[in-house]
Amino acid sequence: MQKTDLHIHTSFSDGKLLPAEILELAKSKGLEVISVTDHDNFEGSVAMLKYDGKDGLHVIPGIEISADFNGKEVHILGYFMDFKSKPLIEHLNFINNLRVKRFEKIIDKLIELGLNLKREHMLEKYSASNSVGRPHIANELVAQGLVPNFNTAFQKYLGDNKPAYVRKENLDYNVIIELIHNAGGLAFVAHPGNYFRESSLLKMKEAGIDGLETIHPSHTSNHVKKFTKFAEDNGMLTCGGSDFHGFHEEDYNNIGRYCVEMEAIKRMKKKLNLC
Repeated sequence: MQKTDLHIHTSFSDGKLLPAEILELAKSKGLEVISVTDHDNFEGSVAMLKYDGKDGLHVIPGIEISADFNGKEVHILGYFMDFKSKPLIEHLNFINNLRVKRFEKIIDKLIELGLNLKREHMLEKYSASNSVGRPHIANELVAQGLVPNFNTAFQKYLGDNKPAYVRKENLDYNVIIELIHNAGGLAFVAHPGNYFRESSLLKMKEAGIDGLETIHPSHTSNHVKKFTKFAEDNGMLTCGGSDFHGFHEEDYNNIGRYCVEMEAIKRMKKKLNLC
């Protein structure tokens, strides 16, 4: 079976590795098809596309966009999009501005809690990222010795309903799905896991979602069976991958392990008339 990973993050969002480093890692894991799906930006995917076809590795353009679904944050994966789409670029710039404002609010809360953080220094340090967020702050807290590890940063300060938590503003899921389609791409519900009941997935389908991410490290074998059957019964596509970020040892065990079959990509291409 050809090894295909359609969910990988780079340093252009909340991943650790540069696209060139992802290339070497993917080759070492025997991957033949990959997609970089950075959060709310496509810079990492564009950089990765430069390696398409190198040493037998094929790259599919991808992205992962946060959206609001009835007051709950969900993630939507997009594939085969035209990154020159003006509406897409404008909306991603808007989303990035929302991220920066939230980033600043979280830093201010941490300072109010007595943590010795230099606000301007952090803004300058992470300005290169196109999707700043809580993981960047968590890594900074670890680097400065303010918490012993990444998980503690979330458990003590940054997690939902913790002292420095700030709710992220997201665009409605209908808007995100439409953006992906208008850019010529396909939209998938990312890692539905325990977060989505079938009734919610049907609402997503009514909104035009093309498929579900069935293969993911957070999914049990029952999840995989359930979502695969749901997709089949409802004429939907499937995708999946390792959700690689690179900050934990398990990430390096997951990449090359959580893969989808090449047939899934063939079905995507067929729907887009790319065959």
